Amino acid sequence: MNTTDTKTTSVSNANVIIPVDDQDGMLSSYTEKLGLEKRADVPFRDDEGNRWIEVAPGGAKTPIALCPRAPATGGRQGYGDRPGRRRPLDEPPPRRRW
Repeated sequence: MNTTDTKTTSVSNANVIIPVDDQDGMLSSYTEKLGLEKRADVPFRDDEGNRWIEVAPGGAKTPIALCPRAPATGGRQGYGDRPGRRRPLDEPPPRRRW
């Protein structure tokens, strides 16, 4: 009789990333309203003042990263040219003024 030993390894996530438009507003909501603790607040090296922000419930191993939303590309991903506006995939991109 052939037996197979199977070992299970517990794996944890490094973090959960949530793209946000207003980092300060979301940080306030997660810490003040939901009671999560701020674990990290590190500025990016960019001109927009974006930051890497992590929050988590007390004692949790996996933090939630409140990252700035990626800039709109105007490509086929379904994003508009303005932050916070999504363009349906079947809608043509806006005309550019050169």
